[in-house]
Amino acid sequence: SSYLPPNGSWVNRFGERFTFDDLADALLQRPEGEGPCYGTHVLYALNYLIRIDEACAVLEPVTVARIRQRLQQASMNLENAQYSTGAWSEDWHVPRGEARSSLPEPPLAAKNIVRATGHHLEWIALANYDVRPSQACVTRASSYLLRRGLSFAPSEIGESYGPLPHAARALCLLHNQDW
Repeated sequence: SSYLPPNGSWVNRFGERFTFDDLADALLQRPEGEGPCYGTHVLYALNYLIRIDEACAVLEPVTVARIRQRLQQASMNLENAQYSTGAWSEDWHVPRGEARSSLPEPPLAAKNIVRATGHHLEWIALANYDVRPSQACVTRASSYLLRRGLSFAPSEIGESYGPLPHAARALCLLHNQDW
């Protein structure tokens, strides 16, 4: 999706034709929370398709509406799944009766919490405001990443390296800093 637009379709080596709507449909069929990094890469990809469509109109309007609805639903889930620390955990997508805002951080490995929070903030930083969680929610998550990132001991950084670049990039994007 980075280099194909403005072409809206392509043919694979087997002669099968695909469109960006096909790609979006495949992503939208994935259950929330499933896939790499707790399903956050699906949200990132959907958001990216919206941004490409804004520049080149490669999606049908109904597909754009479905993507926007999915991102808005994910944002609502994140609002309800955020812990009092500002963090999100790997079960961010599980429906619950009440918000977690009064609950402390769950007893999971710090790198898993940083992975979930950093990945979510990264797609959020690139998203349009109307599909993002509230600014207060984003600010709490950003503050969590700053506090938690600065508290990693040097020995922890090596084992948590994977999630840390996503967290750093998210914070840079949210503060309009070049990565």
